[in-house]
Formats: sequence, structure tokens, C-alpha cells
Amino acid sequence: MSTTTLPDAFQAALRLAAREVVEDALDLRGALLLAQAQSRARRHQDRLTLWHALPAAVLDHQSLFANAGFAQRQQQSALAAAAAAQRFQPWQPLLLGAAAVGLPADDDCVELALHLDEDEELLRLLFEQQIRTRVSERLLAQRAGSPERRCTTITYAERTSDVELVLLPLSWRGRPLFVDGLPLTKAAPEAAPWPRP
Repeated sequence: MSTTTLPDAFQAALRLAAREVVEDALDLRGALLLAQAQSRARRHQDRLTLWHALPAAVLDHQSLFANAGFAQRQQQSALAAAAAAQRFQPWQPLLLGAAAVGLPADDDCVELALHLDEDEELLRLLFEQQIRTRVSERLLAQRAGSPERRCTTITYAERTSDVELVLLPLSWRGRPLFVDGLPLTKAAPEAAPWPRP
């Protein structure tokens, strides 16, 4: 019969859970560093835009970034993240920590590009909230006859809810979009379940 005390067993379970979260966070950190390096290699900062593909009921054809200077985009992004955080309280620290996000406009391929002041801060938030993170690819298409384009998304998943950041070119701003055949801008979550990778 094991002589392990209950507190020791509990601590062991916590250490195991923490290690899994850290491993996920480190995977995300590698993706962030790669994306930052790709972004620095490009000089199209004034052509970036961002869509937050939050649940369809609150996605209303509004881009979080204007086609303006980088400083203005940062300010607008922080304000938009704060507004979104008020609607989605469980994600408040994460949304505020990942406020500055950009995307190079590209006709053929959408590349992930995140600009975070300190990616360690994001890792700390991930660890504290134990948010399981994974990077996945999705095919997104416009409503009107455009060819599908590959888009990299980051999905932050907890036990009961998902939030995705979907990064799109500036030319797609304000147009109805679909993910895996489900409209992002029209259907309510009850009518069209949020697709999972």
C-alpha cells in the first residue's frame, strides 16, 4: 500500500498539469518568435489589418485595425482588446496581453505575424490561467467566388469555451467570411456551432 500522503499526491498532480501548460506555452513561444522574425523581414507595416473572429454573435464586419500608422494601430488594438475583454471576462488578461497583432497583406498566402512587447508576459498569462494553446491552419474563403487562401490561426482553448484570432489581408476587410463552410458574420453560435480544428 502506498505511503504517499494526500498533499504530496495533490502537489504531484499540480506539477504535472503545470508542466503540460508550460510545454504548450513554449510551443506558442516558438511560433511567436518565428512570426516576429518573418514580420521584421517585411516592410509593409502600414498595410496590416486584424480580424478578431470571436463568436459569431458579436462579429459584426468590423476590423480592429485601421489602415494607418503602426502607432495608431497599436492604440486602436489596445482599445479594441479592452472592449472585447469587457464582453469576455475570462479572456481579459490574454486579450490585453496580446493587443498588438499585425498581418502582412499578401495575395497568395496569409502569414502569421504577431508583435508583442514581451512574449514572456503572454507566457505568464497562459501559465496563470492554464489556457491550453495550439496553432492550427484553416482554409478561409470569401463569399463571392475568390479562391480559398490558407490562413494560420491561433486557438486559445479552455474546457468550455474557445476564442480564435483569425488574421486576414486588408482586402478582405468588411466582407462576409466563412470557416469550414460556416459563416462567421451571420449565424449565432447556437445555429452554427463554432468549428474546432
